[in-house]
Amino acid sequence: MMSTRIYRRQIPIVVVSFFMSILLIDYYVPGTPLISSTSTNFLAWGAMIALIQLSFGYLTLLRMHIERLSRIQTEGITNRNFKTIIVLATLVIMAGIGIMEGGGNSGPMFLFWYQNLVAMAGVGTVLEWISHYTSPARMFKIASLESAAMFGVWFLIVLREMPTVVVFFPIFETIGDWIMKTPYMASNRGVMIAAGIGIVILAVRALVGKEPGLVEQEVTE
Repeated sequence: MMSTRIYRRQIPIVVVSFFMSILLIDYYVPGTPLISSTSTNFLAWGAMIALIQLSFGYLTLLRMHIERLSRIQTEGITNRNFKTIIVLATLVIMAGIGIMEGGGNSGPMFLFWYQNLVAMAGVGTVLEWISHYTSPARMFKIASLESAAMFGVWFLIVLREMPTVVVFFPIFETIGDWIMKTPYMASNRGVMIAAGIGIVILAVRALVGKEPGLVEQEVTE
């Protein structure tokens, strides 16, 4: 039990705390030769690990679609299988264009098809924004001064994001920009500071064994 607790909880916490300490020192005391070079190496390692994780995610999705494609003979062309065919066909076509053209993902033909496919896919996203405007308005219940203020701010931001309104009434763009740059930014920074302090407190408590949480539950079960 104790050995399981050590290698599944204590060792990862100590390693993460060490890395975090180096990055924090480099952030608040920049220019220290040893710390800066170590921090740069840590960030490079982190980018490499993130790339490996991203590649693993892509391979996992590819494997899932291939396995789903192998069941088409028994399941038939369902909606889910049809989407799998589209995904795999697009992958093969775009990879073929990049390989045959020789420029990879920076070749003119690859960029042409990529940009147009993304643009066509974006049409659905743009149309979906209509429901983003109407659904909250239908569900929002103004029952207090706070909720009325929230609804007013939300409505002003909606008007700022509507080009037709901004063209005829430029004042709404000015108001929306002020909301995003002043009260929103202030509240966002307050939330980030509170979250950062909470993370540090939880990390210290976990490091000294005072914050079991889900990690401890995983170890004991």
